[in-house]
Amino acid sequence: MGSRDVVEETEMRGWRKIRDQLSHVARIPRRWMGHPDLRSLRRQVDHLQQDVEQLLFRLHPELVASESILVQEGVRNLYEARGYSQNGEDGVLLHLLSEVGVVQHRIVEIGCGCGDECNSALLSCCFGWHGLLFDRDSEQVNKAQQFFHDKGVGDRVRVVHQEVQPDGIDQLLEGEDGDSELDVLSIDVDGYDFWIWKNLAVIQPRVVVIEVNASYGPSVSRTVPWSPGDAHHDPYRHHIRGWHHGASLRAMEALGRSKGY
Repeated sequence: MGSRDVVEETEMRGWRKIRDQLSHVARIPRRWMGHPDLRSLRRQVDHLQQDVEQLLFRLHPELVASESILVQEGVRNLYEARGYSQNGEDGVLLHLLSEVGVVQHRIVEIGCGCGDECNSALLSCCFGWHGLLFDRDSEQVNKAQQFFHDKGVGDRVRVVHQEVQPDGIDQLLEGEDGDSELDVLSIDVDGYDFWIWKNLAVIQPRVVVIEVNASYGPSVSRTVPWSPGDAHHDPYRHHIRGWHHGASLRAMEALGRSKGY
């Protein structure tokens, strides 16, 4: 080995040492943060612990100190709980149903997605409900069908590939569920949610779960326009971040009151 080879080998060892040191430094924040899968698992465990704490709190109110009640009510919604829902919607829905009562144990969901985070999942998988679900995305429909099949409730849950339009909602539900009282209607289509509910006349669900567009704020009564024959609403056509969809909370509240809710 010549002198030049020795110099090059020495330089390579120097670069390897620097590279190893940089790699070691880069691993420090990753070790501190943990693996992404582990972080996700920790979040799930934390959510489950919160749900258990809230459940125990509700089951034994006689044991709660008076000052703790104020703290609990001020910090979190005690009825929130995650079964399959993305956030705490499952617990809130169960609480509402326990208040208003259930007749047919049936739910219709418009915009169910892949099924594993929809409002029908807990009621169908754990409480034996029958469900009629719609989604316009064929891939999502296939995933939802597989999800409910794997859960062993495919005979009680029917997932339909169809885009539900406001001017067709009555005919759709009259043919499917018009002979029975509907306990829950869930609407989440990122578009004409307001108009789908507004045009529904053949049945009056006991509970309606519907998405609102929070970007409108709490004081404005507003919804995206719709007229018969409109194609699928594209929320990104009028807003770069896709906020042009649905209706504000105040608009939904006014619509609900006009329907007797």
